[in-house]
Amino acid sequence: MLGIDIKAAPKLAFQGISGVREVAYMHCIDLVVRGLTMITLDVGFTSSMAVGTGLLGQRGFFEQFQISFQLKQKSFEVIPR
Repeated sequence: MLGIDIKAAPKLAFQGISGVREVAYMHCIDLVVRGLTMITLDVGFTSSMAVGTGLLGQRGFFEQFQISFQLKQKSFEVIPR
């Protein structure tokens, strides 16, 4: 995935709203959102199906950008803070 050896990274145990303990593998990645500046983030990857659509790696990204999700339009907007 993305050329990253997912399991070749430090593990992070976490628990979401499901109450099930899961493991994520933490990687430092450079992220570029089209039209915006590149940012470096610690991102957790997991293969757990129990997580579903959970967002790991919120710290850093949501602090730097205002995000607006438009479910009916199936779109979202990313605005620098």
